[in-house]
Amino acid sequence: MYQWTEDSRDRLYIVNQHQKKLLQFIVKDEPYANKMVTFAQIKIIPYAVERAKVYNDQPGDPSLFRIYSELELTYHGGSKGDHTPKVHLKIAAPSKSRYRTLVDCSLSLDSSIPRLAPICSLFPGFEHDRLLTEKISKKSHVFKVDSSSPIRFDFYLSGKDFDHHAYINSMYSLSMLFSLDYLIANKNSPLQGLPIIQPIMGYAMQGYYLWVRCSRSIHPCRKTIYSVL
Repeated sequence: MYQWTEDSRDRLYIVNQHQKKLLQFIVKDEPYANKMVTFAQIKIIPYAVERAKVYNDQPGDPSLFRIYSELELTYHGGSKGDHTPKVHLKIAAPSKSRYRTLVDCSLSLDSSIPRLAPICSLFPGFEHDRLLTEKISKKSHVFKVDSSSPIRFDFYLSGKDFDHHAYINSMYSLSMLFSLDYLIANKNSPLQGLPIIQPIMGYAMQGYYLWVRCSRSIHPCRKTIYSVL
């Protein structure tokens, strides 16, 4: 059910069965990390996403945001002074970059997380079967989907000293049998046991592990990324 690699890289590409890029992750420590505790910064660069759904445990959930190719999402996993962990939407422009805060109080993603912390989910829609348009040239991890059916991805982060075997034998690992929808109070926390179509993969990334869970999707048309933090 689980596989992982300890060969560390600074980025991970999610690609479909034809090697077409769907998403890119870049993981590193936050620049302002102190000497006692380090926190993760996770950049999420979309290639085939039309919108982002953000759940903040508020009555108006979810908030919807349009996604374009020049945008990226960034999880700042640790607090800075009196500021809480955040998720930013970065708009890249020729003159300067602009930021919009999507989540103002997310999980505190420090390097000692002993279990898999949820990050976000992706529904690639019809992109799951699109043909290759641009090859990956950078040295990186690559998660390739083996299925030709509609799919969804759930992503998680763990700390650099994560004990794989202790986690797998613990009660916390049972949460991996269900999609991340059980964390969404607005949906009444449904337990959806969608079939996992290939092993849950863990990738060593700059002292952290990024985990990918791929399952069948019941929404074949959506091209959506959503956050549950």
